[in-house]
Amino acid sequence: MINPRSILCTTLLIPLAISQQIYDVWATTWDRSQLFTYTNLAPDPISFVSPSTAGQADIAVNDGAVFQDMVGFGAALSTHMQQLVRLRSDDVDMSALSRLLRAHSQQPQGKLPTPPRAGIHVTDADARSYTQNQNSATYWSILNTLFDPTDGANAAGLSYLRVPLGASDFSASVYSFDDVAGDTAFNQFNINRAPSYLFSVLRDIQSVNPYLRVNLVPWSPPAWMKDGGSMNGGSLQMQYTGIYANYLLKCLQGFENHGISAYAISIQNEPENSNPTYPTCTMSAGQEAQIGTALRSLMDANGFSGVRIIGYEHNWDDAGGYPVQLMQDAPNAFSGVAFHCYEGTYTQQSAFHNAFPNKEIYFTECSGVYGSDWWQDIKWYMSNLFIGSVSYGSMSGLMWNVALDGQGNPKLPGTDSCSPNCRPVVTISSDGSYTFNQEFYSMAQASKAILPRDVNGPWGQRIGVSVGGGLAADLKVTAFVTGRSNPSDWRRYSLVVMNWADTQNGAWSPTPIRATIDFRGMQATYTFPVGVTTLWCPRDELPEHFVQPSTDMMSTVVASASERSERVAESSITFYAARFLVCANAPKLHGCFLHLHVTTRILNPDDLYRLSD
Repeated sequence: MINPRSILCTTLLIPLAISQQIYDVWATTWDRSQLFTYTNLAPDPISFVSPSTAGQADIAVNDGAVFQDMVGFGAALSTHMQQLVRLRSDDVDMSALSRLLRAHSQQPQGKLPTPPRAGIHVTDADARSYTQNQNSATYWSILNTLFDPTDGANAAGLSYLRVPLGASDFSASVYSFDDVAGDTAFNQFNINRAPSYLFSVLRDIQSVNPYLRVNLVPWSPPAWMKDGGSMNGGSLQMQYTGIYANYLLKCLQGFENHGISAYAISIQNEPENSNPTYPTCTMSAGQEAQIGTALRSLMDANGFSGVRIIGYEHNWDDAGGYPVQLMQDAPNAFSGVAFHCYEGTYTQQSAFHNAFPNKEIYFTECSGVYGSDWWQDIKWYMSNLFIGSVSYGSMSGLMWNVALDGQGNPKLPGTDSCSPNCRPVVTISSDGSYTFNQEFYSMAQASKAILPRDVNGPWGQRIGVSVGGGLAADLKVTAFVTGRSNPSDWRRYSLVVMNWADTQNGAWSPTPIRATIDFRGMQATYTFPVGVTTLWCPRDELPEHFVQPSTDMMSTVVASASERSERVAESSITFYAARFLVCANAPKLHGCFLHLHVTTRILNPDDLYRLSD
């Protein structure tokens, strides 16, 4: 028997086996029998074993191919809340959120569905609908359910908020932060033209989710900078290019003064949109490049060097045009570009990525409309946005409004935007009832795949995955790996799988698919229902500081533990692989596991002996 103390600072030879199991499953099914429903498979997890016959579809995960870091999913949180709630007042209006909170407080515990992991747009309408009674425990319950990023929590961990700078098509009125014509020194600039409770709500969300990323986006420059003298439609006059950059810097400083540090700022929402019924502004790629270059210099000189500038913010159909020219004109100003869903297809993102492979890609806006089919929408969202766009490089996936009523209100009076009525992530009715919509469940499934495992730890990264087999076309899949703060800890591997096999020969026939999952030479089997399924697989492996030994170092390993010791006969061991640890500077070997691959099977946890002092 070997005393573990005698090997603490020597070269240790250990055979490496792979022990992989799937314990955690979230599912949303076509018939709504499961709505982001969590299942813990313990004590009978799905195990990876030696490969055998492939399933009807075969999912091959390639963690050697690592792509973009993910930053979140979500929507927009608007700033228009004033007419519904007097925030932080004991005399709270019967607003959409207060009705929601009251209704929720009367529901059985756990009736609130868990939202997606992602980001959110903060639009005026959302802020109106999501404002809170400061003293309400239910308010905090809602925030925690939406934004809590704790690993394994029954919460979405939403982490990306898109916030309009000034008015949008979901505002009570048209305004900017300086509507005084000719005020080029911005003496009348006032960030508090935004409802004060916007900043309070954002700070509350930050207290729940310290990872929160805020992306500030103007729908229009102030009217006096534009050729038509209106925030609705028109273009920015060229003489105001540098002045507008200063205006955007003032916006960053204003939010910072309220305790909201921006992750990113965009120059203009939908610069090829000239709709005259709500704040818009057409802007050429060359002009946006000039503004971005000026703003980058201002930001770097004023303490915002870590804040990204995101360009374009418009549809897929021009992915090879406007955003490519923008990067050609101002490559050092912009971190990347953002896309919307209303024209074109997600595959067109490749035109931009191929031209600028080192620039970031975001997906930041899409909206459904009331009256469409629930499951058809889920299929479209997953195929095009939360699997499709992500598979083509997007680091984020955002919807438009977080919350509206059943008619898609409140909207800017007189606008023809969002016709027919836009559907939000959650509908809040006048009687206080609420419904989480298909946008919610789609994002929720994607969200769970990329959350950090550790406090302040890495987010998920997309990795390679392909689907083969006879029913390959019926599955859409993305895969992610989430690293650890301590490289010795197990990484998590996640799959987001949509089974959209709902018809056969033109007839409705939802069909579960028995699929095999291939990973590092091992194989698991899972039957995917028609719907969306998210799987977690903790990866059991040796730390990265283990290195491959020379062939002549292969030998019998004798393991011992402080409370249990067993000698393993050399003849009984078949080595799967071997690595050794040089620990000359390590006083202890805490956390080292001995992994033995005996004959052709993987040992159970009882065969893993921790080396400790």
